[in-house]
This record gives sequence, structure tokens and C-alpha cells, in this order.
Amino acid sequence: MIASRPQPRRFRSVSALDLPLGSMLVVVGIAFLGVSRPQLVSNLVVTDILLAGMIVIWCAHLWMGQALSTIEARAMAIPVSLIFGGSILASAYVGVRGFVVSDLVRDLGAFCGFLAAIDILRRGGQALLTWTLRAVSVAVVILTVWLVLFDSTLRGRASFPNPNVPAHFLACATILFAMVDMPRAARVIMVFVSLVGIYRTGSFGASLQIAAAITYVAVTHVIARTRNRERTRAAFFAGVVLGAAAVVTAVSAYLGRAAANDESGLSSKRLTRSSSTRFSVWGEALSNWQQHPFGTGPGSSRALHLLASATEPHNEPLAYLSERGPIALIGLVLLWLAIWKMGPPRGITRALLCGYLVGSVFRETLHYRHWWLLLAFAVVLDHSGAGSTRAVVHPSLGSPR
Repeated sequence: MIASRPQPRRFRSVSALDLPLGSMLVVVGIAFLGVSRPQLVSNLVVTDILLAGMIVIWCAHLWMGQALSTIEARAMAIPVSLIFGGSILASAYVGVRGFVVSDLVRDLGAFCGFLAAIDILRRGGQALLTWTLRAVSVAVVILTVWLVLFDSTLRGRASFPNPNVPAHFLACATILFAMVDMPRAARVIMVFVSLVGIYRTGSFGASLQIAAAITYVAVTHVIARTRNRERTRAAFFAGVVLGAAAVVTAVSAYLGRAAANDESGLSSKRLTRSSSTRFSVWGEALSNWQQHPFGTGPGSSRALHLLASATEPHNEPLAYLSERGPIALIGLVLLWLAIWKMGPPRGITRALLCGYLVGSVFRETLHYRHWWLLLAFAVVLDHSGAGSTRAVVHPSLGSPR
């Protein structure tokens, strides 16, 4: 059922003490996304413990037949089954190894954490959405301050293993802040803070994420709001092409400056080195798949040192194909389609997904904790009418008031 353009509801303030346990886990877990310490066991961090608590609460709701994320769970059932089925089949190449089990457990935790977050966020209503947005802001501020003041490396990475993780998180947060229903001054401040953090990470992929999301929103809004669509579309797309050419020219001139190599990781020298390395890695990953059509097992590229140029394929679809096989790749594509259908047109969910799809060409990001938590937040925002121009009414919630 599609609601006819409901008026977005402003967030209201509620004391944090009024939030139940599940809501507190979501808020604190998101607030901790800006740091990746302390590491408790291996790469297990505080957010993972909080995610486990969310999953336990969600399982209790499932047991009682009261879960509010069953529609999303059903939509993901077939894609996730194909992903795990293909991964298990591919793991026959290496057998039951620790890195295979670790990757499968990580995937299971990510998918269940996403469904758990949706369930809890829907129960908390607008009060929880308010505190969740504040938690995202806190995480972004902490991360950016760390990158700017306490990280002297050329490409800031804060407490994360590499700069691409915080860059991806900040890109997702930028898209969220740009689209969510919040005061204009707060929006401008948070977008600026996020962009400063992205600049310190020197991530080209994060910039492409934001560009893809902006392009999606602009194109869909123009198509939806024009009367004489054919002429307007042609003029708009021509403007997009010209604008993109102008941006590419300006960015190329900026990156080509001699000083750029010393100011940040955003330099033409690093762009050339990064792109040439990725082309080489992608070729190696394709060669591995040709030798092992069913895959070599989840996480095998890193654990078995199958790539001479890097530790991972640096491409999500290619990593699925070479490590998990074509069955898991089909599941991944179906998962993308399922997530697309979870959000309404011109909503945050689809904008985040567009950014992710572009970013996944250059980096493996599906397992990132922040991706699934922010995506769950976006789904609930879109359904509440606070994150899009058209809200989808969740059957378990009834009509918007």
C-alpha cells in the first residue's frame, strides 16, 4: 500500500532513559561506529557485542511471532540462501577452515543485524529515530575529529585497519544527512563535517558513492516532477553530462597539482597507482575463477594468498564470483534487488544502495557494520515518511498518522 505523499513528521525529543534495552543497543551501537577499538577478540569490537544483543532480542520477537521485519526477512530469504549455498559449495575446495567459518559467521551476523535493527527501530517509533540520528552525528563527529586532530598519516584511517572503512561510513552518513528530515543548519553542519572527514581519508570511492547517490536523487526527482517529460529529460541529462565533464576537468586539474601529493591522498599520482593495481588484481581474480569455476571459498584470497598484487580482489561482485562461485553471485544480485524494493522511489534506501553499488566496484563493503545499521535506519525512515517524498506503509504498522 502506498501512502499519498504524507507530510514528514518532525523528530521529537525523548529522554534516553525512556528507551528500552533494544533501543539503547541500537543507539549506542551506532554511536560506536566512529571507532574500531577496543578490539576484544581478534577483530571483534564493542559494536559487535551490541549487535549480538540486538539479534538476541530480535530472535525473541521472532519466537513470540511479534517481529516487525518479517517482510524484509522473506525478501532476503532466497538471495541469502543462494549466497550461503554457493559459499558452502565453494568451500569444498579448501574444506572447513577457520577463515571460511569466520566469513560465514560474519555474513550471518550482518544479515541478522540488519533485520534486528529494523525490528527494534520500528518498535521505538519517532523517539528512537531521533536518538539514532543523534548517534550517527556523534559517530561522525568523533571520527572526523580523530582523523583531523589525531591522525598525521597522508590518508587518515583513525582506529580502522585502512582508510576505506571510515571513508565508506562517512559517505553513507553524508547521503543520510543530506536527505533526512532535520533542521537545515544541522544538515549543513553535519554534511560539512562528514566531507572534511572524507577529505582526510583521501578516498576516491567515497566521493563516487556520494556522486552516485546525488545523481540518483536528481534524476528521479526531475522525472517525477516534470510535465513535458521528453524535452525536460533530454535537457536535464544533457546538463548532467556537461556538469560531469566540468567536474571531471576541475578535479583533474586539482589532483594534478604538485602540492596535491603532499596535501592529501587525493592526488593524480595515487589515483594512477590505485587504478593500475586494481586492474591487475581483477585480472588475477578472474584467472582464479577460470581455474576454479565453483570458487575457492569465502575469504580464501586473503587467507591463501591467491592474489599476488593485493590481499583481496577489491571488487565485491568479482570477489563473490572468484571466492564463492556463480551461485553466490546470483544471490548477491538478487539481494541488491531485494534491498531496492525495500525503499520507495526517491528515498534514502535507494540512494544509499546506488552509492554502495558504485563503491562495491572498487572495494568489498558488504560486510561493513555501519552499512547494515545505516541501511536499516534508512528503511525505517523511508517507511515513516521522514526520509522520502513518498512513504511506504509497513503492513504491521498500519496507516501513517
